[in-house]
Amino acid sequence: AHTHQSNFDTVLYVRAACAPGVDLQCSDNDTPPALTSGFNWSPIPPATYFLYLDGNGSAGDYRLTVWVEP
Repeated sequence: AHTHQSNFDTVLYVRAACAPGVDLQCSDNDTPPALTSGFNWSPIPPATYFLYLDGNGSAGDYRLTVWVEP
C-alpha cells in the first residue's frame, strides 16, 4: 500500500482491531524527504486487518493504492 501522489503528510498503519491499539505495521515518510507513506506487509496468521490512512498534523487530498497477492 502507498499514498504516493497525495498532497499532504500521510501516515499509513495496520491494526488487528478497528480501535486504538498496537500498530502491526506503520509508515510515515516512505522515502525522505517525501511526505507520502508506503509499505509491503505479509500478515501471519490470516485474519482480518484494518488499514488506516491518517495525516501527520495535516489534511488534504489523498491517493491510496493497495495491492493484494494471493
